[in-house]
Amino acid sequence: MIDTKDIRNFIYIACQGFFLTAVVALFLNWLVTKFIKFHSARRTEGKQREITSSYTEQCKTQESDWKQQLQRQYETQAESYKERVLLPREESKRKKKEEEFLKFSGPSWKGQGHALGGESVLSAAPEGPSASAGQTAAQHRRVLEDINQQVADAAAHAAAVARRPKKVITLPEEPDSNDADTITIIFRTPIGTICQRRFNASDQVQVLLDFITVEGFSQRTYTVATSYPRRVLQDPQACLRDFKFQKKVVLNIEERD
Repeated sequence: MIDTKDIRNFIYIACQGFFLTAVVALFLNWLVTKFIKFHSARRTEGKQREITSSYTEQCKTQESDWKQQLQRQYETQAESYKERVLLPREESKRKKKEEEFLKFSGPSWKGQGHALGGESVLSAAPEGPSASAGQTAAQHRRVLEDINQQVADAAAHAAAVARRPKKVITLPEEPDSNDADTITIIFRTPIGTICQRRFNASDQVQVLLDFITVEGFSQRTYTVATSYPRRVLQDPQACLRDFKFQKKVVLNIEERD
C-alpha cells in the first residue's frame, strides 16, 4: 500500500521543483531581455556615433572648402587692386623720380635742359660769325646781379628755421589689452618690417602719425592707410572710433601722394 504521507511529500517536492523551474525560467527570460536591450542600445549608440562623426567630417570639409574659396576671392581682389591702383601709382612715382634725376644728371636728349647759374643773356649780345668766342662764353657765364642777396636771404631763412623750437612728441600712455576700448594696430612699413602698439578708441589719428614719426617715418612724408578697401586716414583730428576698427587691425605706412 502506498502511504499517504509519501504521496504528500512527493507532491510537495514536485511543486517545489516546478516553482524553482518557473523562477529560473523567468530569471533567464529577464536576463536575456536585458542583454538584448543592452546589445541593441550599444549598436544604436555606435551607429549614432558613426553618423555624428561623418556629419562632423562633412562640416569640416565644407568649412575648409569655404575658407579656401574665400581666400582665393580675397587674393583675386588684392591682385586686381594691386594691378589697377598700386602698380600704376608706383610706376608714376618712379617715372617722376627718374625725370627729377635726369633733369640735372641725365643726357640732354633724355630731359629738358635747365640753365644753371642765372638767367641767360643770349639776347643781350649778338651771336653768329660777328660774335667772338669770348663774348659767347661770357653770355653763358653771366649770373644774376642779386645772386649774393638771394644766397644771403636763403641762409637767413635756413638759420631762422633751425632756431625754431622743435616739437617734442609725447605719446599717450598705452592702454591695457583687456580694456574694451583698446585697439591693437599693426603697422606694415615700406621697408617690409612691422611694428605694433595699443591705442584707445578715443585717440585721434594724430596719435598714429606721432607714433610712426617716433618709429622713424616722418608724418610730413608718410601717412597711414587701410589695406582693402584702401582708405587714407587724412584728417588728423578724426577719432579712431569713427573708423569702426576691430580689436586688432592692420594699417600700411605709405608715402604721401
